Amino acid sequence: MIKPYLNILVMLLLSWSVYGFCQHDYLLPVMGGLVILVTFAARFKTPEKQYALFEQIPLSAVIIVPFLLGLLWRNIVPIPAEAVSPYPEYAAALQSGSVIAGVLIWLRPFSKLNTYRLVFCAWLTVALSMNVPVTEERLMVFTLFSFISIAVVIFNTMKKPADKKYRFLYIRDYVIFSTLLIMLTTALFLGISTAAVAFEHAFMRTMSEYIMPRNYTHFLRISSQLNLISPGISAFDRRPVMEIKLPPNTSSYLKMQVFTEYKNGTWNEPKEIKKVELPQTLPPGNLIGKTMMFTSFKDLVPGPEGVVAVKAKAAYSRSNYQILSSENAQNTRMLEYALTSTKENAVLSDEEYQRYTAVPPEIAGRLKEIADSIVNADDDVKTKANKIAQYFRDNFSYSLDVTFSADDKGLLKMIEDKRPAYCTYFASALALLLRTEGIPTRVAAGFYSNEVIDPKSNTYLVRVSNAHAWTEVYAPLEDPATGQTVMLWRRLDATPANFDAVLTKDSKYYLEKMFENMWLGVLRISAYIENMDKDKLKLYVIIVLLAWMAFINRQKIAAGLRQWIRGQKSAKKVHYQTPDMLRTIYQQYESYLKDEYGEMRGPADTDGDVIQRIKQKSAENKKPVNRIEEFINEFHAVRFGARSPDKLPGLLKDCETSSG
Repeated sequence: MIKPYLNILVMLLLSWSVYGFCQHDYLLPVMGGLVILVTFAARFKTPEKQYALFEQIPLSAVIIVPFLLGLLWRNIVPIPAEAVSPYPEYAAALQSGSVIAGVLIWLRPFSKLNTYRLVFCAWLTVALSMNVPVTEERLMVFTLFSFISIAVVIFNTMKKPADKKYRFLYIRDYVIFSTLLIMLTTALFLGISTAAVAFEHAFMRTMSEYIMPRNYTHFLRISSQLNLISPGISAFDRRPVMEIKLPPNTSSYLKMQVFTEYKNGTWNEPKEIKKVELPQTLPPGNLIGKTMMFTSFKDLVPGPEGVVAVKAKAAYSRSNYQILSSENAQNTRMLEYALTSTKENAVLSDEEYQRYTAVPPEIAGRLKEIADSIVNADDDVKTKANKIAQYFRDNFSYSLDVTFSADDKGLLKMIEDKRPAYCTYFASALALLLRTEGIPTRVAAGFYSNEVIDPKSNTYLVRVSNAHAWTEVYAPLEDPATGQTVMLWRRLDATPANFDAVLTKDSKYYLEKMFENMWLGVLRISAYIENMDKDKLKLYVIIVLLAWMAFINRQKIAAGLRQWIRGQKSAKKVHYQTPDMLRTIYQQYESYLKDEYGEMRGPADTDGDVIQRIKQKSAENKKPVNRIEEFINEFHAVRFGARSPDKLPGLLKDCETSSG
C-alpha cells in the first residue's frame, strides 16, 4: 500500500508545482502538500479505517465542493494577467478545485480506484494550469512531471523474481531498461517541450485574433493621455471588441475619449468633465441603437453622438463631450439607446476658447505658415477646416511605418515632408493647424468601423484594429431639424482614405470565416453572462451544482428522509406520554390501592414492596394481585420505555373490576 501511495505522492506534488509556477499561487499547493505529507507519514501507524469518514463523502461532492472552494479561493488569489481563457474566473476555479479534489481523494482509504482518481487529478491539474505562455522554468517543471509520471507507471510493471538465480538478470534488465527509459523519455520530452514552445508562439499568434487580450497597446488602455506613438500590433489585431447595431445613415464613429490640451506630442484629457444622468426609458419616436461589448473599458462605452436615453441594467450618464459612461462598470456589456438628430448649441467661455486654440509657441509660427498656405484669409471656419482636412487626404498616405519622433519635431517633419503617418498624427496636425487660424479644436479617440456583418439590421463588428483618432472642430452648422444655425463640435477626419485598406484583413477562406462566426457566438454568450450580476451568477451556479449533487444522491437523500420521518413519528409518540398524564393515572392507581387494600406507598417503598404486602393480605385470591402486577409493569414500560400509554386506563379498570 505504501509503495503505490509514494508514487502518487510524488505525482501530486509535482503537478501542484506546475500549478504554482503557472498560476502564481504557491500557498494552495503548499497547504495541500502539508496535508498529504502528514497523512502519508500517519499511514505507517494508523489503520486505513481511520479514513473511512472521507469515504462517506459522495463522489459528486468531491467534484462540486472543490470547484466551489476553488471559486472562493480565486477571489483571494488573482488570476495571472497572461492567462488565456474565455472564462478566466471559472477556469481558475477548476484549476484550484483540481488541487483540492486531489487532497479529498487522498484522504480516502486506499483502493486501486482511488489511485486512478489521484493520477487523473494530477494530470488534470497540469492540463488546466498550462494556459499561460511557456517559460524555461515552467517548461522544466512540466518536463519533470511528465518524465516521472510515465516512469512510475513503467517501473511498477517490473516485478522482482522470487528465485535468486534470476536476481542478476533482473538487476541487469532493470539498469538497462531504466537507462534506456531515461534517455528515451528525456529526448522525447525535450523534443515535445521544444515543439510546445514553437507551437505556443504560433498558436498564440493565431488565436490572439479571437481569444482574450494578451498585450493591448495604448489605444485600448483607458489613459488620460494620448501620445503620438505607434499603435503597434493593435493596428493589426482582429479580436472583436464590440458589436453595434446603428440606425440607417448613422455614422459608425464611436467616441470614447476627448483630449483638449497638447504639449510636445502628448494630448491630455480635460480635468473637469461634467455629466448628466440619462433617462432609463427610451422615448418613442427616436432612432434606436444597440451595443454588445465583448470586452470592458472600465465604466466607458464607445458610442455614437446624440444619445438621449439608455436602457440597460445600470444607470448611464453622458458627459459634456458626448461620451457614455455607466454608474456600474460591470454592466457595460449590453445596452440599448435612443438617438436624436437635433443639434445642441455649444457655447464656449473665454477661458474655453483660449484653451481650445492654444498652440505651443515653439511650433506655432511654422504651423501658421503652413496653414496660411493652404487656406485663404477670407475663408469662413467651415471652409478652412474642410480645406486643411482635404489637404491631408489628397497629399498624404496612411502608414504605421513611421521613423520620425513622436513629438513636436516629428509632427512638423511629417507635415513639411508630407510623410506617411497614422491617425493620431493626422488628427493632431489638423487640430493644431486650425488652432493657428483661431478655430477651436480638440482630438477625439474611440473606434471607427465599416465592417457590416448584418446589412439588414445595419450591424457593425468593431475590432481592436478599428481603434481610431480624429479631430473635432468648433464650427457653425445649420440644423436640418429646426433650420437654425448652431455652434457645435463637428467631427472632421483628416486621415487618408487608404487607412481602412491597410488595416482591413478579410477572411479569404471559408473555414476561417466559419471559425470566426463560431467564436462570435461564444463571445455573445459571454457578453450575456458578463452582463449579469456576478453575485447572482455565482449564486445560480452554486444552486445548479447543489441541485445536480442532490439529484445524483437522491436515493441516499430519500433514505435519510424516510429515517427522519420515522424518527419524527417516534418523537410524537414520546411527546404523547406527558408527565401530567402519567401522574394522573398513577394517582388513580394509588387511590385504588388505598380504598381496596388500605395500602399506601411509603417514601422508601417501591411498587414491588407494596405488591408483596397486598399478596400477603390476599393470599387466598391471586387474581386481583396479578392484575395489579400487569398494570404496574405496563406503567413502568410506558414511563421508561417510550411506549404508548393507551393500555394503562384499561388495565387500571380491569384491576378495579376484578376486585369488585
